[in-house]
Amino acid sequence: MRLPLAVTLLALTACSKEDVNLEIQVHGVVNPLHRVVTPARVCNAQGGAKGWRIEVTGAGFLPSYRYSATNELMVLPPEVTLRGATSITLPSSHVSNPSLEQLWVDVPTRDSENPMQLPPGLYSVEVSNDAGNRDALPDALQVVPPPHLTRLEPPPSGYSHLHDTPIVIEGTGFQPGTFPHVELRHASLSARPLGPVTVVSATRVETVVPHDANEGAYDVVLRNPEGCAAVLPQAVTITYKRLGALSVSPAVGLESENTRITLRTSPEPWGHAFSGTPTLFILAPLRAAPARMERIPLQDVTLLSDTEVSAVVPACTGLQAPPETAPGCPDGIATGGPYIIEAVDPGGASGRMLGFSVVPP
Repeated sequence: MRLPLAVTLLALTACSKEDVNLEIQVHGVVNPLHRVVTPARVCNAQGGAKGWRIEVTGAGFLPSYRYSATNELMVLPPEVTLRGATSITLPSSHVSNPSLEQLWVDVPTRDSENPMQLPPGLYSVEVSNDAGNRDALPDALQVVPPPHLTRLEPPPSGYSHLHDTPIVIEGTGFQPGTFPHVELRHASLSARPLGPVTVVSATRVETVVPHDANEGAYDVVLRNPEGCAAVLPQAVTITYKRLGALSVSPAVGLESENTRITLRTSPEPWGHAFSGTPTLFILAPLRAAPARMERIPLQDVTLLSDTEVSAVVPACTGLQAPPETAPGCPDGIATGGPYIIEAVDPGGASGRMLGFSVVPP
């Protein structure tokens, strides 16, 4: 016999009749995944081997003990019954009794080892023991269906590097008033959470794709706060308008000074010209942190024509505002390259080129 069980049995043996008849009180029910919702919500699908765990708080949750057919002494938790659209008394293997004030209850689902799909709706939670004591908390648990994704409504104007792009997810089983977790998943990229997320109705969710998301085809994953999730494979294909092929002159700058460059685009046959003054960046490390790549804005960007802009690469000042007053340009871009120059046009098109290097004097 394990020590905790032995201690429990000794304590039970020492109980008076009044202790055994301790009054049961059920005070509350919570889903540990989403504690702030009342009544607690639990999904009727997915979950672990025994389903989803809920916590029941109260008083008088005294275990019972009895002998088995083989004369082994068993310690059993109080009995838990859910009553609503249907009634189910959970097996003792689904109930844990960590204290007189708390029960851990595993609610089975259609996908658990012993499957049971509870109909959606409100359920009372009843706790009882062998001494005949019982108490119930009405409408303490709300059983909800899992989410199901049917389609993603693509943005009418496509995706943009300039701003986050609103999208609409359609399906069923969404929970208004809650904040589900939504993310994009790609086979070769880290998962990308989306937000903010708004549940408009049980069939519609709105969120945004960030402006710096990588191009590619993504699965959409939505997980409701109570735990159940749904996946819509290859639901999002992110592409951006393209500027024509880019070229830069000069292609080299000294680390000791900022360098003015001219960036040109060749829009024919497949790209776009500049529709206005673009935002330009150089992707390069700084001297102070040479192992970390930074997206450094170019300065004094001037539109010369629809195919040509002028700008200053801050090789000496880096992310700092000019002029650099410290000797040796300690805030500047690290020597190396060629580095990527990125252009984002106000019309939504973007482009990159590999071709600017920073060298010692």
